[in-house]
Amino acid sequence: MIAPLVLSLISALAINVNAHWWFNPILAQLAGILYLITMVWLASDLITFTTRKFEQIIWGGLLVLASLSAAASVIFYLYKFDNLVFTFFTFLIPIVLFSLRSFKRGQAAQVKSASKEVIFSTFFILAAMGLFYYLLLNQIDIAVRSPWQMLGLVPLILFGFMAAGYVVATSSERGLWWLILLSFASWGMLLFVFPLAYGFDPWIHQASEKLIATTGILSPKPLYYLGLYMP
Repeated sequence: MIAPLVLSLISALAINVNAHWWFNPILAQLAGILYLITMVWLASDLITFTTRKFEQIIWGGLLVLASLSAAASVIFYLYKFDNLVFTFFTFLIPIVLFSLRSFKRGQAAQVKSASKEVIFSTFFILAAMGLFYYLLLNQIDIAVRSPWQMLGLVPLILFGFMAAGYVVATSSERGLWWLILLSFASWGMLLFVFPLAYGFDPWIHQASEKLIATTGILSPKPLYYLGLYMP
């Protein structure tokens, strides 16, 4: 059953998005609780020395907490524990638990297919988060000849990773959702880069907006671009 894995990945996505953009304490608590519940759900099936479900849940919870603490300590000691590591960490642990759980149940063929889908779907989601996060950090509020001279190759590389993840995961039932997100990234990329678009003759429009902001007037008044200047 893949339900606990899907719920854990959704909660991990909510945790990371909230930690980087929304900063909502209530959402952080709800997503964190759901994440721990699904992790315990996955880990409880790994407990074999007792058949009582309640005891399996208790030991599964202890296993999750001990594993999280130990893994985070090792990563911190050998490397560092920054936002990128935290994001990778929150997605990796459920995948590992799900793989162990599936192998324990003797579903090697099923876990091979499911793990492939989950790995590349997670790869797709991480690339999408990285792309939008990079674009939001590098927004351009001035007129430029081309956005690529300001952004460099990083967005193109991340978009390439998204496309690669989509190609592999396209056979899954969630392939349509990945296609929607991929299309949004390709068509909406400039909306993240340019909070305010200047359209044709961007330097003229930028100068006009600055003049209106300082003096409140513009002469002559171009009726064609009135909607652009008066949002």
